[in-house]
This record gives sequence, structure tokens and C-alpha cells, in this order.
Amino acid sequence: MNREVKLGKYGFTTSGVGFGTAGIFREPSKMARRRLLESALEAGILHFDVAPIYGLGLAEGEVGRVLRGHREQVVLATKVGIGLTPQARVLGRVQSPVRKILLKLPSLQQQVRSSAAGPSSGRFGGLLYTSTFSLQAAQRSLDQSLRELGTDYIDLLLLHDPQPSDFKSEEVYDLLERARASGKIRSWGVAGEVEPTSAVIKMFPGPTPVVQIRDDIFRRDEYLAPPAESDFLITFGVLGYALPRILAHVTADKERTRHWSDAVGADCASPDTIVTFLLKDAVRANARGALLYSTTKPERIRSTAALISSVPDQTDASLDVFRQLVGTELEKSEATSKDDQ
Repeated sequence: MNREVKLGKYGFTTSGVGFGTAGIFREPSKMARRRLLESALEAGILHFDVAPIYGLGLAEGEVGRVLRGHREQVVLATKVGIGLTPQARVLGRVQSPVRKILLKLPSLQQQVRSSAAGPSSGRFGGLLYTSTFSLQAAQRSLDQSLRELGTDYIDLLLLHDPQPSDFKSEEVYDLLERARASGKIRSWGVAGEVEPTSAVIKMFPGPTPVVQIRDDIFRRDEYLAPPAESDFLITFGVLGYALPRILAHVTADKERTRHWSDAVGADCASPDTIVTFLLKDAVRANARGALLYSTTKPERIRSTAALISSVPDQTDASLDVFRQLVGTELEKSEATSKDDQ
């Protein structure tokens, strides 16, 4: 059973493991995506994170249709602040064959993904996305999300990757609190990278109930607890940057692979081993909050949910050793390599 955590001060709970839907449209089959969401429910995951731009505008509708029969049991989180251009909406309607091609070309798929992550990213970001945090745009976005998700209320509404210069903080704060008071949302927060998110929440005239930030084992010490202006922390992106970096370092040298494997008591040449340690470490670091996990493989959901359904023991020696190897040996080795260049 997935552990439950209290989602901030407004008195409702969510599962300690949430399912992130930003990448599920890498799976081009609609039936396979439905099975993916159903597998998350079967694994005890009750927290589902979506946004108007995910799936080029189609993700909210699909998530809503799958979860509609479970509405009282699940926590739906969506966002405002980033929208789609007309070109992106057209592309969204014909994306399935394109994604089938990309699925067969992993390197090209990664290039497209990194160059279209948001309004300011890469060659395609500005063509696909718009960024606006005006009161009118936020209200329209919220109303549209309610329709797409097929619900009368959103459990958690997040400002999507805001920058301190994007909006008038008092006006947006009032809008969010009014939406909560009216019952359209149950809680709200800010989602994004650590530095701009921290700057944004300091601008608000009152506390930010929820903060959702990218987690990174290499920078974990900066945010072991929610910022002072918040009382609940959701982390995401635990694997995206750290997994390939650690795996490349460990497997670059056979003696290093043996050393790491002997130290932690597991095969560190295996991606599954590194994934296990990264997930367990992230849960232990954010024991009172929630961790977002995402995959396009249904078979991985149950095992992953079971793995991180409880907080790892603080005396887990192998996890401590792994953390130490990442924090000292890997970073020291990379620093030495840079000095030699």
C-alpha cells in the first residue's frame, strides 16, 4: 500500500508517490497510455500530475477520462502559466504518427524533447508554448482544465515554471486564494526549478501551501526541507539528470564498477541498481512529502511503487554508502577530469 502524506495545511492527504504525466505521450498508443494510468491506480498511486501543455493539449482529457470513476479517491494536480500556440494545437492532433517514428529513433526523440521542454527551451520551445501569468489567462486556463479533466474542482493548482518578473504577486496570490475559497481548487502552489521557484514564493504576501521542485542528488543539501514560506514539498525529476551521469561514471572503468558494486552490495553496472538507490534516497530526503515518478512501462510501475511506498530506514548502510560515493568520489573524479583538460 502506498504511504499517505498530508498535502499541506488544507487538511487532505495524497499518496507519497505520485505519477507524472509529462512524458506519457512518448507512448503513441492511446490504449497503452490508458493502461499506464490504470496500472498506476492498481499500484496504489492516487496522486496524478498533469498540465495543459502535456501531450500538446491532450493529456488532461485522457487523464480525466481514465480517473473519472475514481474522482473521490485521487488527487488531481494541474497547472497554469504555460499555454500552447495554435501551431502546437494543430501538431497535437496529428502527433501519434510522429511519435511512432521518434520511438524508433531514441537519439532524435531526446533531441526533440530537450529542445521543446518549455517556452524558452531549444529551437522549438517558442514555437510550441506561450508563457503568461495574467489574471485573465490564469482564470481561462483553470476553467479549461476543469472542463478537460471533467471535474468540478482541482485538488492542487500549480503555477507552472514562473519567473519572478512574470506576474504581479499580490494579484496572483489573491486569485489563487479566491479560487480555493470558492471550491474550484483545494490547494495551490508553485512548480519549477529551485532558484526561480524560491524567489517567486518569497514575493507572495502570505505562505505558499505547496512547492514542487526538481530534485537532484547532486544539489540535495540546498532543499532538504520545504522553503520557510511553504509547508509541503513535492519533488520530481529524480532520475532524468542523475541516472545517466552516475551510470556513465561507474561503467567508464571496470575497476570503478567493481569498487562501487562491492561498496553497496549490488551490481552498479545495472541501471536498475542506480534507479533503486536514487529513488530510495529521494524518498528518504523528502520523507514527509511526495515524489513524482513517471514511466511508459506499466510493468515498472508496481515494482517502483512498492519500492518507494515507505521511507527507507535511516540506518540503511548501503544507501548511505551510495550517497557518499556520489557526493565525494564522483564529483571529485569529475573535477579532476576538468582540471586535466
